[in-house]
Amino acid sequence: MLLGILSCKETIERLDDYLDRELSPQEAKLVVRHLKICHQCAKRFAFERELVEGLRRRLHRIEAPADLLEKIRTSLEAAEMDAASHGNSNPPRGVLKDNQGSL
Repeated sequence: MLLGILSCKETIERLDDYLDRELSPQEAKLVVRHLKICHQCAKRFAFERELVEGLRRRLHRIEAPADLLEKIRTSLEAAEMDAASHGNSNPPRGVLKDNQGSL
């Protein structure tokens, strides 16, 4: 970046974060500034924006079971205690599964 101006490469690298509203206000301004003066990047941005907005319209949010977080915490705590009792600070693989093979 040179004096508050992003290159095409820097702008393209930030497009996903810009679309997801994950950039700082300053970085977002730099992206917008570049898109206003660069037809190629603006064209790419328009395509990606349409793609993301289309996906957001068509995808439905799936709610996790209410007790999922508690099951994960319980499994992690049990794995940590088991690992500690065996002198191992790293829990074994598959520790998030219960006796039936699921959380």
